[in-house]
Amino acid sequence: MMGYIYQVGSSAKEEKVSPRTLHFQVNGLTSEWEIDSGAVVAICGDDLYRRLPDRPPLRPETSLRLQPWGERSIEVLGTCQVTVKAGTEEILLPLYVAKGWGVPLIGRNWFAP
Repeated sequence: MMGYIYQVGSSAKEEKVSPRTLHFQVNGLTSEWEIDSGAVVAICGDDLYRRLPDRPPLRPETSLRLQPWGERSIEVLGTCQVTVKAGTEEILLPLYVAKGWGVPLIGRNWFAP
């Protein structure tokens, strides 16, 4: 049986590990983001993007094809630069925005900018 990466070496009876999340401000909006070491980029849905204060313009992104485990590819609407603030630290980081995407993810491009 083929499984997702979080299922490797586990049986259906074992408990799944809860996602690890962080709260911080993105362009002044405090929100909860899931840490995903398997995600190449940080990504959020267009609903969260529309709620951002001082929403930055989206630049079309066609060079990267994103596909979650076992699902169809993600419709990327574009990328933008956002100001991320955690505690006293503030940094400008790239963010991908996808149509209808669910939980915002912190991808590897935010781990060590």
